[in-house]
Amino acid sequence: YISTFMAAFQKKNAVEESSIDQPPVSTTKTDSYDPYSTRIMNFFFGIPTNEDLRRYYFWESINVGEREFESIARKKRSLRLTKLWKAQWFGRLEIKVAGGGTVNNMNRQWDWRGIFAIVQGHRFVWWGSEKGFDLGENPMGQIYFAGHSGLATLSPLEMRELKKGEIPLVVNIFGRSASLGGQQTKISLLAPDNWAKGKLEDAIIQTCLGKHD
Repeated sequence: YISTFMAAFQKKNAVEESSIDQPPVSTTKTDSYDPYSTRIMNFFFGIPTNEDLRRYYFWESINVGEREFESIARKKRSLRLTKLWKAQWFGRLEIKVAGGGTVNNMNRQWDWRGIFAIVQGHRFVWWGSEKGFDLGENPMGQIYFAGHSGLATLSPLEMRELKKGEIPLVVNIFGRSASLGGQQTKISLLAPDNWAKGKLEDAIIQTCLGKHD
């Protein structure tokens, strides 16, 4: 319909311009410009084609599907952790690992790496991501809250290496490392916000208060 309309519209203009009934009139480029015709043509040229619509709705359906999948995976993960694992806490954190980094124009010999962690029973366990946990991969590390264990404060050296915004969000924990044969180990964690930090610290304190050596 659009192509038929445009053809008829252009034909009508051609007939009017070639009409012999009209006396010859000298026109300029400005006089021959019809803003209404231009607007109508721009309107029809701007209408998306079937291919444009197909591409848009294809990628939109992909995005919707990914959001739905993530929502279902998150619900299943939460049920699995609370009902099966009986985790006291779980969530995303960052852990201090060896590796070069730059902060405040000063080099530091470590960096933060994202992890997914849980507090379960008398241990702190972490994976590289939620996907690693969902797929049943082996944990990247474990700390057992046994013997002398719990929360640790930041040292002056650690505070000098941290950004100003990182200091109130750091959680240091220590206990026995599963990968080092029960050797005493301390790890530093960075929480995403104060609420997550408070919940994590509460879970560790409650675990340590009720621990049995």
